[in-house]
Amino acid sequence: MCKVCDREPIWKKFRFWDYHTYCSLYCQLFDKLGLKKYKPSKNKHTKHFEHWPPIEQNCEKCGETFELRWRGDHSVRAFCCQPCNNYHIRKRAARHYFPLKVLKHYDGELTALDINERLGENLVYRFNSTKVAQILRAYIAKGYVIRTPGPAASGGWPNTYRMTDWAKTQPVKSLIV
Repeated sequence: MCKVCDREPIWKKFRFWDYHTYCSLYCQLFDKLGLKKYKPSKNKHTKHFEHWPPIEQNCEKCGETFELRWRGDHSVRAFCCQPCNNYHIRKRAARHYFPLKVLKHYDGELTALDINERLGENLVYRFNSTKVAQILRAYIAKGYVIRTPGPAASGGWPNTYRMTDWAKTQPVKSLIV
């Protein structure tokens, strides 16, 4: 159940938001930004209806802003239009998009196993924690992702990963190498 709206999680193929607490990216941002529902009408017959405000979001390809809405099909959008969604990136690098998107929308640090759990229902690519760690190596070298070794008592394992603040402001498809 969602902390904000009491819905079940939407869109089970690939969850890049905090799906243990929220049903969609919209609800996560709604709570994080401290937004409130509003009553748009002064009409005596409809004044009791509350509406979810739109949230401005940046496109993951071109950086243009678009509105994220509470409605199910519009609550997890990542692109402003279909051409941006269909933008072709190198085939070998296409699988890099998913782990980077998870890191972009998570505030803390995640292990490769945690990232793999969020990618588990992806129907296009199959991931495991080793593949995720290998994908992230190129982005660590570029300076987009920071790797923190685990505790010394466990031999430095598991490593945790987080995206740099600068990289979080960039469209994900522009970061892919």
